[in-house]
Amino acid sequence: NITVVTDDIKIAMELSGKPNVTAIVCGGTLSDPVYTLTGNVAVDFFSRLHVNKTFLGCDAVDLDFGISNRTYGEVDIKTAMINAADEIIMVTDDSKLDRKVFCYLCDISAINKLIINQIDDRNRRGFIEKGVEIITTESLPTMCSCPTTSSSVVGRSREASGDSRSSVFDLAYSNKSIADAPF
Repeated sequence: NITVVTDDIKIAMELSGKPNVTAIVCGGTLSDPVYTLTGNVAVDFFSRLHVNKTFLGCDAVDLDFGISNRTYGEVDIKTAMINAADEIIMVTDDSKLDRKVFCYLCDISAINKLIINQIDDRNRRGFIEKGVEIITTESLPTMCSCPTTSSSVVGRSREASGDSRSSVFDLAYSNKSIADAPF
């Protein structure tokens, strides 16, 4: 009993027909070649939500500069997702560390948890000093494969969680049900 609201057409297609998963796609302008929806319609859609958790990908993370993305349109949508959430979980891989790209998204201290494949000691200390819990993918079930930068919203239904709010989700889609995610 999970509802996924996404700006990513590929994620919606992957989730189509999965048991106990309802997929909802926001409106917006299709952005090729990544198959995400962008623009004011998408931003407005996500800004009207209140969620428990947001899972977001990024294009770059620098301890001093913060978290950044290549496209301005994604930053607006992800900012709306961050503002809607009680807890922010960043999902990325170690190739994004110590990098900066075009558009600033947020300070590292704005996120609560980092899910990453591996992290060096200097970055680990920097994230911990900023209050971020680090989770490496070795400690997660195999369903959490390669991180992505697309964006989605996930929530358990009221019956499943006792709560009518949903959760924002931005994690690699997989062949296993996201209902098994340990978050």
